[in-house]
Amino acid sequence: DFADITSEPSLDQPIIIEDDDDVDAEESSSETSSVLLVGSMSTVVQVHQRLCLSYAQSLWYHPNPPTNHTKDHISALVSSYQITAPLIARFYHLMDCEVDPKLMGSQLLLSTLLQNTVSGSGGPAGLILQSDGPYDFYRDPNMSQARICLPALEQLSKAVRQRLNDWPEHPALVQ
Repeated sequence: DFADITSEPSLDQPIIIEDDDDVDAEESSSETSSVLLVGSMSTVVQVHQRLCLSYAQSLWYHPNPPTNHTKDHISALVSSYQITAPLIARFYHLMDCEVDPKLMGSQLLLSTLLQNTVSGSGGPAGLILQSDGPYDFYRDPNMSQARICLPALEQLSKAVRQRLNDWPEHPALVQ
């Protein structure tokens, strides 16, 4: 009875892109594609929330607007680059040379963000992406502390190499 409605594609259905090269790999990656679609959909929802909820207003929803939306915009930019990276990698050969100048501003912003995060400094613009929630010692980056530990780790590595060269037949090394 509803053939005219159900025959139309909907957002609930997975997107199927078929290539001649992918016909053989389609059977083996059918489970993986459904997992990727759920993860990608979750990321898209998070990006949408970050961009739109801070500007949403209604009679029953009055968000406390942050004084600085820079963090929201940067996290949305990082999330969108994470979503589009597989697409760009797959269809890079189809892209025209006109795409690069259009993406240059966001690429420069992301490279500055990466440089400031690695160097541990706020930089001139103070662009550092902070994680939400409490600090997780095992997962959250702490580049300034890692840079402080680097000379000690290099000295340790040098000393271990020296000991290995001095006594290569040490019982702990021979198995």
